[in-house]
Amino acid sequence: MSSERPMDPTADAASRSAGESSGDGEASIPDHFFTPDPDGLPGPDHDDGKVPERIGDYEVIGTLGKGGMGIVYLARQQAARRTVALKVIRPEHLAGMTDEQRERALTRFRTEAQAAARLDHENMVTLYDVGESDGQQFLSMRYVEGKSLAEILRFGPIDNQPAASYIRQVCRAVGEAHQQGILHRDLKPQNILIDAKSDRALVTDFGLAKLIEQEDGLTRDGDVMGTPQYMSPEQARDSAGVTVRSDVYAIGATLYHMLTARPVFQAATVWETLRQVMDRQPVAPRRLNPAIDLDLDTICLKCLEKDPDRRYDSAGAVADELERYLSGVPIRARPISALGRLRRWSRRNRLIAASAATALACLVLAFVAVTVSLVQTRAAFKRSEESFKQALDAVNDFFTTVSEETLLDQPGLKPLRHDLMRQALEYYKRFLVQRADDPTIADLMGVTHYRVGLITAEIESHEAALEHFDRAIEIQRRRLDQRPDTESNLRELANSFNARGDSLFHLGRLESSLNSFRQSKKLRQQLVRLQPDDIEYRRLLANTDMNLGIVFKRSGNLIAAFAALGDATELRQQLSMEHPDDPSILRDVAKGYYALGGIYAQHGKLDLAHSKYDRAVDSFSQLVRMQPAIDDHYLLSGSYFARAGLEEPSAAIDDYRRAMLELGPIAAINPNVDKYQLMLVNCGAEIAYRYEQLSALDDAVAALQTARNTALALARRDDRYASEVARVLLELARLETHGQPETAMWTRYQRHAADALVELPQSATLTQLKREIDARIDALAN
Repeated sequence: MSSERPMDPTADAASRSAGESSGDGEASIPDHFFTPDPDGLPGPDHDDGKVPERIGDYEVIGTLGKGGMGIVYLARQQAARRTVALKVIRPEHLAGMTDEQRERALTRFRTEAQAAARLDHENMVTLYDVGESDGQQFLSMRYVEGKSLAEILRFGPIDNQPAASYIRQVCRAVGEAHQQGILHRDLKPQNILIDAKSDRALVTDFGLAKLIEQEDGLTRDGDVMGTPQYMSPEQARDSAGVTVRSDVYAIGATLYHMLTARPVFQAATVWETLRQVMDRQPVAPRRLNPAIDLDLDTICLKCLEKDPDRRYDSAGAVADELERYLSGVPIRARPISALGRLRRWSRRNRLIAASAATALACLVLAFVAVTVSLVQTRAAFKRSEESFKQALDAVNDFFTTVSEETLLDQPGLKPLRHDLMRQALEYYKRFLVQRADDPTIADLMGVTHYRVGLITAEIESHEAALEHFDRAIEIQRRRLDQRPDTESNLRELANSFNARGDSLFHLGRLESSLNSFRQSKKLRQQLVRLQPDDIEYRRLLANTDMNLGIVFKRSGNLIAAFAALGDATELRQQLSMEHPDDPSILRDVAKGYYALGGIYAQHGKLDLAHSKYDRAVDSFSQLVRMQPAIDDHYLLSGSYFARAGLEEPSAAIDDYRRAMLELGPIAAINPNVDKYQLMLVNCGAEIAYRYEQLSALDDAVAALQTARNTALALARRDDRYASEVARVLLELARLETHGQPETAMWTRYQRHAADALVELPQSATLTQLKREIDARIDALAN
């Protein structure tokens, strides 16, 4: 049984470790390959360059941190006898600048000093002194013992209540700045410190601050200033046009990162990130982390609205909303309806070339198998008192049939799968209650708790599943202590630790997840030593290494991540050479290449990322020829898509089209599976963007027209997709009126909107689309 599906639309099933059936007990974890690696400030150390002994009245102790322009020292102010953080401009950077660049850098430094001097709030870092010593300007601030949010987020997401509390404090501080006429313009986790003594959030670094009613010396028309992952769409277009609602967006982007442990948007390049900020809707935080409360998800997404008028009107309003959430009072914002966003990586049907009749026949056979198994299970359960083990065997068979039947994994059949799994769960729980005190079946109780945990993780929650995994581990450890070298004991305990590690990963408890995977690896290494020729034991050991690599990467330990993924890849390659015709081994090898490609892409090593995606494409192509299955076709399509994101326009268009060729027949057979249709819409949008880069506007328009028809088909079925139609129509109008005045785009958009409304039924969809179109027209008019 595979574990929970990847929740990040940029994550593909290939980025999970091999999630096998329940038979081998593998859990798997999604590898978000755009997971952030924030640059938090390190603790005091000594710079590689020369650290000055004194700066004015300050005795320098060591280096707290460095940025592109500035350096912050830990220092002792002699006159006041206090420890401070002393910020100065790095002289070597000033020396290499032109006069204009130098003046802008000094202006930024003076701006921070002026802004900080005007502000006094309990959630801001206090400014003590501004001065100059031997031509070097400095700021003296209160030294905060603690960590930045960026450092804290290296270890995973922050829970709902503390995240809301920290951001509420940030909002109060930013609201005070706004009251004093100051915009921050660079709010992000790196600029929020958590005081270790008081647990207060403190806003710092007003280096990009701007007086609301005045021009500043930093920004010129068309400038983009700030940090791309946290800046609002309007700031991404032109930093001169920011307002208080731009800071509200950054507050939402920071809250999003805190709750999910990843930025809202982050691509391989700065400009691609900016394009996503301007053009793409954020993935709902709860899809990345189901533990997030709905109200907090709603608050976050309202802050992140593309249209500033739809955001909260002030930081104070966000603080008040968070106060309502923390107090258990209903919030005022309404949940944002689910937009029809692509989940780029999705499950595939059995055969890409399968006809609808063949798929239906397979489905009937699957239903027959599951139904027969269910009937046998119910009959055996009635005899459980006289034949307990026979009844438990029947339940196990039913569980295995349901969990391994890939047709039940199709999107439209997920409710049926969950209903059948709930029936298995009910039987297991009744067995656990009836036989809880029977010492003669301790081994069966351990495995049963493990299976209950697997089902609970899939259909209920990972938090609830942990109780059963822990109970299974407790029982299985006792059995292993009694018989240390028994294969079954080692295997079952390793499986339980692996599943526990998966659930802990989904809950953001990365250190505990690592510990569980390490325990699983240790046990699987013992199994390999006992049975060195056993293919499955070696394969599962590689899977655990894969899981370790993913958790290390998520926690920011890149060196350890590469080491673990390297171990997994090496072992898988050995297995592949020994057993070249084994599809499960080849699949694991391909997934390893895919995962490595994602890590290289995230960290800007694009040539290496491309080579890994090349190997993933080759391996999945070989697998499709060998034994086509649901995931294999899908993962090949996903590999094309991932590789396209790293390529020049012409090559990217070819790969996006290959992805569509993989997806097209499946989407045609399954016209009501929304995610397939959404994938086609977004592939069309990506192709149009790349054609625009090539100045092939006619081809770009043609790609968008196809995407428009698919989006309209979606909207006819479900009004949630009205925004997809509006988005495509606006982009189509923009391309068709390229080089013309903006009013021409407005007129063309209205014409497309009118045509689209005619094609939709008189329903909620029509009302929703009108609302979306009116909002976009208003935005264009303004």
